[in-house]
Amino acid sequence: MLMNVFRFDNYEKMCGEAASFIEKKIKLSMNQYGISTMGLSGGSSPWGVYRELTNKKINWKKVYIFFVDERYITNTSIHSNFNMIKENLINHIRIPSENIFPVPTDGKSAEEDALKYENEIRSFFKGRAKTNVAIFDILVLGMGMDGHTASIFPESEVLCNTKDYIVKSTAPEEYDVRERITMTLPLINNSREKIFIIAGKNKAARLQSVIKGKETSPAGLVIKDSSIFTNSY
Repeated sequence: MLMNVFRFDNYEKMCGEAASFIEKKIKLSMNQYGISTMGLSGGSSPWGVYRELTNKKINWKKVYIFFVDERYITNTSIHSNFNMIKENLINHIRIPSENIFPVPTDGKSAEEDALKYENEIRSFFKGRAKTNVAIFDILVLGMGMDGHTASIFPESEVLCNTKDYIVKSTAPEEYDVRERITMTLPLINNSREKIFIIAGKNKAARLQSVIKGKETSPAGLVIKDSSIFTNSY
């Protein structure tokens, strides 16, 4: 699959078109597999997309929502990805609670909860696809100004992990919440559809560099066969 870049003059238009694109992909996966599996990201860019999705005619009973990454804090915190997605999407759609798989953040350690989430994902896909390989239909991703995606940061040891699906990660010192749990590159790259939502003119230079393949930032390692919705240019 080739990279597709969709550029917009304003945030609202970008969110509306991205939501329509995601709606089509959800329905396509339902037609092919009977269900649709999604991994959602937090951050400042996609909240408007999630809001727009609440207006779409989607059979949410057949959608299963997972999370690309999470800060290691309670899911009621204002910094929690789960909390943001709950406020903008989950609270406004008719989706069974058993179809939602938040990242556990209440265990003894991030390492322990990362393993717990990995086992949950492996069990889900094994039970439905009769395989040990987890393949998400849709992942909604973002990109930071430093080129990170999910909670995979430049020079992170997570970049070298090729055997796990979910691991603990540590954000650089300038981030408010440093301890994270994240999907790894193998799981992200194994997805059928990667959709980047990138908002803000301050990311324009980085986005252009990544699109042109001039760097090996985390986003650059997954963006080459994705669909990008952006107002960053």
